[in-house]
Amino acid sequence: MNVLFLTAHDYRTPRKVSLHFIADKLAQTGPVRFFSMRYSWLSRHRPDGRHVIADKANRLETVNGVDCFLWKPPLHPVNTRRRWLRWLEPWLYRLYVACCPALLNRWIREADVIFFESGIAPAFYDKAQRLNPAARKVYVAADELDAIDVAECIKTILYRISPQLDYVVVNSRDMVRDFAPGTRRFFVPHGIDESIREQGDPSPYDAGIHAVSVGSMLFDRQFVTLAAQAHPEMTFHIIGCGQARAPEWPANVRHYDEMPFQETIRYVKHAQIGLAPYRPEAIPPSLADTSMKLQQYAFFGVPAVCPLQVTGDYPHRFGYRAGDAASIKQALTQAVAAGNNVGISVLNWQQITDRYLAPQAYADTQLPSTPVRPAATHAYFFIETQFDNLGDALLNRELIRLMDEHASVTLGMSKVPASFESMLGNEFVRQFQIDRQHGRAAFLLKILWRRLGGERSYLFLSPGGWIGELDGRLNLRSWLHTALYYLLSLSGVRICQFGVSYEDLGPKLQLQLRSRSAAMFRHFVRDTHSRQTMESLSVKIHGLTPDLAFNAFEARESSPRYRAITFSFRDDQYPQQRQDIQTLVEKCLAFFPDTLPIFCVYQVKKDRAVNEFLASWLREQHGRSVQVDDGSNTIAATQQLYSRSDVMISNRLHSLLLAGSVGNTMLAAPITEHNKKIIALFDDLALKSNVLSRERLADLEPAQLVNFLQASASSCWQQKAILRQQFTDVFNAV
Repeated sequence: MNVLFLTAHDYRTPRKVSLHFIADKLAQTGPVRFFSMRYSWLSRHRPDGRHVIADKANRLETVNGVDCFLWKPPLHPVNTRRRWLRWLEPWLYRLYVACCPALLNRWIREADVIFFESGIAPAFYDKAQRLNPAARKVYVAADELDAIDVAECIKTILYRISPQLDYVVVNSRDMVRDFAPGTRRFFVPHGIDESIREQGDPSPYDAGIHAVSVGSMLFDRQFVTLAAQAHPEMTFHIIGCGQARAPEWPANVRHYDEMPFQETIRYVKHAQIGLAPYRPEAIPPSLADTSMKLQQYAFFGVPAVCPLQVTGDYPHRFGYRAGDAASIKQALTQAVAAGNNVGISVLNWQQITDRYLAPQAYADTQLPSTPVRPAATHAYFFIETQFDNLGDALLNRELIRLMDEHASVTLGMSKVPASFESMLGNEFVRQFQIDRQHGRAAFLLKILWRRLGGERSYLFLSPGGWIGELDGRLNLRSWLHTALYYLLSLSGVRICQFGVSYEDLGPKLQLQLRSRSAAMFRHFVRDTHSRQTMESLSVKIHGLTPDLAFNAFEARESSPRYRAITFSFRDDQYPQQRQDIQTLVEKCLAFFPDTLPIFCVYQVKKDRAVNEFLASWLREQHGRSVQVDDGSNTIAATQQLYSRSDVMISNRLHSLLLAGSVGNTMLAAPITEHNKKIIALFDDLALKSNVLSRERLADLEPAQLVNFLQASASSCWQQKAILRQQFTDVFNAV
């Protein structure tokens, strides 16, 4: 069997990856070719393990039975990272493929199996299919494309070709988002040669505590600074990080260039701590499974320190928050205390190779194909909101979930920070096709192009609250988007907006909404007050819709008693708000038992201060035990926090609703004229009695709380059914 690897690695380099070991096994049975790409004189300006063999470029060489060729043209295409140059990148990659050496064309024609490694290799798929349609074509997903920062056009190519490939080998079960519906995926983890357990002696270290980091992927040099400063008694060994020694690193940091694999084993095997200092803003969810260094540490029983996002459910990994010196110090201390362990068993390289060639023959490789979504209809949503608010993440997530039930979904995420994507849920987001390249205007024009090609297209606008005025550049941008909405509407794109509310609108925003009205296919507001506001402006409204958060509600049995109470407050709306909160809480304490657990949870970072103040005040003045939790990270984690209690008292709408989704009784308090959205929604739910104004609060007797907390919330469960039926009606409309 003749096997060809298309990769950005070279078989001859000291640093080894999975493909090197697989090639060794395959070379025992037949011809193996290693074609190394993405290398030119441009590569001199960045770290690359192939620099050590640069003098062998453009010459065929056979090493250990493997034919090797490092292609080094004068230039090679790169990710420009410039939005205004994106249009040029596909042309550059097509030219690059067209200029490949004749040797590669011959190798493609002779191959029985072609492995395309994650990176730019998918650009060669069409050439391979044309020259050798009979060859088995396999994509090896060692990394997600976002993690290795490839050009957007390569992501587009992979998404297009993935269902045409014979299959895809993924190193993590979580690798989904790079592939189109219908792609055949098989899980094959990294392998390790068991024989290296007996190698790597003697230890390269002197006495003391030694921590080692191996490799350059997503390397975070700030971590090294903070770690070395936090533990001056430790020695930190940084091997092959792809960077020169940072001048700010303390004296207890030792820096090494890339070294041969056999030499690296000594440093890993005898370390007390293995480091995986990945940059947090670029970490893909799958890295917990795909990190080769973390697997090597586990193999030798070395406890690992890594960002919290990479700990997964693996034992002997100790997570830290990037940039947080105290968190880093604690993780290192915990790793030392845990000590080395016996290590793990893994598949050897022969077993890995067998699974690469025939994954369908092994039960442990089986994964479902990438889910096939409805193809006839496509729904688009450009995400742009307050990215620091978990409530906004909740609305966006539920909108996407409802869209997904009726259409294929594409999300515009060019403005979405990693923190907000984490709030939505990384696993949730990667189910969908994502456009991280285009701004809103270009995103809308792409929809127009698809619609002109015959697609049945829907565009959903952002949910949430509209308040205030449009000024300056924001006003000009909004007018541009309005013009594009009319262009889309005229082409047949159905523009919809669900779950929006309006209050205290400025004249420019009023004019904008009136002007946009005729382009809307469906426009649903979430409360009576907003409908009245729009009707007064002659803006067309198609009806009331429940808040999108109700889609997260699940029916639960009501608790016969109160297990705990959760408070979640903001205090930035008027000067006396904090005092009103204290008054409310004191009245609650008179009703609830002294032993009742109390939690304070903040869903927005800026609410942290008032909730911590409240907890401190309760401890010092009332002798109560109170736990404060950060509920601003992910929807799922915050729902878990709220599931501890049966009562939520808050003046934030989506703290109330998210707690309600897991069975909490919702009491909105203290409420003023600043909380019109809460007043309107609870009024529509027939839960007006569960809204405590400042005036009602002043005369509130503790016993009255019983009636409020027992008020029927059965209408909450009905809201979800109404919401889902409205979406069905929109997609079924003629």
